[in-house]
Amino acid sequence: MKAELDTAGIPEDTVWELMNSRYDYPQAVPIMVDWLQHLDERVPPNEDRRAWRVALIRNLITKNAKGNRAAADILFHQFDIDPPLCNEELEATGFALAQVCDRSDFPRVAALIRSERDFPTKSQLVRWLGQFKTEEAKQLAGVSGLRG
Repeated sequence: MKAELDTAGIPEDTVWELMNSRYDYPQAVPIMVDWLQHLDERVPPNEDRRAWRVALIRNLITKNAKGNRAAADILFHQFDIDPPLCNEELEATGFALAQVCDRSDFPRVAALIRSERDFPTKSQLVRWLGQFKTEEAKQLAGVSGLRG
């Protein structure tokens, strides 16, 4: 990852340094997406893949990822991984989706809220839906019991 960050002109050396940086680099978004897409290939089984996944996802909680289709797609994919991700991973994913999604993602977000899948940041996605002031968004907020 260091080489990719260097090539992109990002002075931080690791995904964790980037996650904790006070700077926000737009050029980091495609790097994080690519690493999430290839996590199992790039992170050896003896390393903590969950920690890597959380750090990569947290680096997508940025205005620079807003509306990025590849970022949205890989974040939605996290809910399809088998075995299912842990709450810490899904918590970061929910926060990232609330940041990345745009209006075109409404149906996918609505489907996540309707699903029986429980995750810590479902309420963040209900709040995200609330910005659209549609009957469906109001209904989902009521059904979920989460008033955003």
